[in-house]
Amino acid sequence: MRPASLTLRLIRDARIALAGALLACGVGSAPGRAQTARQPGRVLMLYGLPPDKPTESVWERSGGAILVSLGLITGQSVLIALLLLERQRRIRAQLAVADQAAYEQTKRMYPDLLAS
Repeated sequence: MRPASLTLRLIRDARIALAGALLACGVGSAPGRAQTARQPGRVLMLYGLPPDKPTESVWERSGGAILVSLGLITGQSVLIALLLLERQRRIRAQLAVADQAAYEQTKRMYPDLLAS
């Protein structure tokens, strides 16, 4: 994107934000503008702005991205939980092998002690 078009876009967005703030403060509802206060598109036109949806919510703008992000976070959480379970099982298995090795070593060193 060229710097000039980026600057123009920033100015346009700032004007839309200003018009929304003025509307929220009731500036657009002066006696001669009582009808325009209830119609945000007309207030935007009063300030020379295009009447594109300025009240679009975050969910409407990027609901898909939010759902994808939540899905990825959930998937990663499940994978982390599975890895922790696998780590716990591996540690138990290693301890069992070490106990078995110690028992067999004791059995070889003292065969008569364990024979009875």
